[in-house]
Amino acid sequence: MNVSRLFIITLFSSGLLLFCSPPVKALPNSPVETTLAYFRQVPCLEEEQYHYYKDIIRALSYTRMRAFRAFCSLPGISADEAIASLRKLVFYPVRFDQVEILEMFFKTGNATFTSGWTVLEKTAGLKFTAGQAAAELKGSAELEADRFLSILDTLQTLDDSGCWAARALFGVPGISGPSVVRGLTVISSMNDRQHLAVEKACNLFSKDPQHIPTLLESLQHLSETEANTVAALFSSEQITPRNGLDWLQNYFALPPGTGDQHFIELPDTKKSQLLAAFSDGADYLIWKLNNLHSVTDE
Repeated sequence: MNVSRLFIITLFSSGLLLFCSPPVKALPNSPVETTLAYFRQVPCLEEEQYHYYKDIIRALSYTRMRAFRAFCSLPGISADEAIASLRKLVFYPVRFDQVEILEMFFKTGNATFTSGWTVLEKTAGLKFTAGQAAAELKGSAELEADRFLSILDTLQTLDDSGCWAARALFGVPGISGPSVVRGLTVISSMNDRQHLAVEKACNLFSKDPQHIPTLLESLQHLSETEANTVAALFSSEQITPRNGLDWLQNYFALPPGTGDQHFIELPDTKKSQLLAAFSDGADYLIWKLNNLHSVTDE
């Protein structure tokens, strides 16, 4: 005999409650009571529906409760949609990081009930570094729902170094949605040394988000060796956003073959900064040379 899905849900929740003895009423402001309050405020929810489903809510895990609250808080959600999300969440595995991303998504413009499930589906397959990057989107202003979903798709395509670079970009306080999209497009075309330079640049310019998109486009044109040096340079305590821009615009942007002559003309302070960056970034170059020797045996 076929057993309805709703009967299974009811039986599942009833069984959990039966074996949790002695029965204890949920404390005020507990996750259960908070979730029930979210459910109760859903427009057009009938009292009979509330009492029918409240025990199912009590049986949810904490992460499922958080996800259910997110759906219930969505402006314009109907009682039928809220109940549909509850019935689906009973059997839907949800990680804590997915819930946080879902909550962020519902704060964007044009988010809907259907696109919320799209977020859960997309984030279910995110690798660790991509999930860490997505979690930083909470600081990005002016993101629309379609842009948010597009960002999740792009994160799926990045390697680990790209995800760490994206995380640094998303974490810049006050960075705008368009700047996030523009910066992520640049990051997706970079190599791992350029990604490292992006991380250091976003940290250095964290108080100047308006410079970030142009900065990333400058880093995109650096060679692997130059990007490695810039990453080391931007890690120095002696470098400020102002002289960091100066280095990019007036040294690393010079035509090929002119750097040696320009180095001779640098003041001693800048020579010391650059030489220190060469030294700090040398480990990677040595590692790369060793790999080359292991391949060529020369």
